[in-house]
Amino acid sequence: MMCSFATLDHEALKILENVEGETGKTILAYDCFVPETIGEEEIHKIREAEKKLCRTLVAIKTEH
Repeated sequence: MMCSFATLDHEALKILENVEGETGKTILAYDCFVPETIGEEEIHKIREAEKKLCRTLVAIKTEH
């Protein structure tokens, strides 16, 4: 499983800020993903894109 910082809408941010205020702690929100199983051709395409972007890319399973 992989996680990254979550993108929060205004309402979610307010909830988070309330919890921080009540606990006195800094809270981080993450979205987590399960890696997708991919084939050799897909790996090649992703690696080429990684080279062009100078970034690490990960195929993930989505709920769509």
